[in-house]
Amino acid sequence: MKKEKVFYVPVFYSVSDRILASGDAVFNTNYYKIAKEIVENSKKYMIKHGINEENIEIEEINNWFNPKINRNGIFFTEAFKITIK
Repeated sequence: MKKEKVFYVPVFYSVSDRILASGDAVFNTNYYKIAKEIVENSKKYMIKHGINEENIEIEEINNWFNPKINRNGIFFTEAFKITIK
């Protein structure tokens, strides 16, 4: 068994019963973009602290049966998975 470290960065999508959060997600904040920025900053941090870039694997976890909609489009991403090998 390999010794891998796995981290997840979830993408926030509000649900309709949370009106203020839904309004924020639709009109103001692009949570998908923020999650991608967190992943990129995490990768830079790991490289800076001695982890070889080739050992960092990033995977987008999608749910094709439950699309999310905001002002920036339709998204299927639920999280990003970062694996350090």
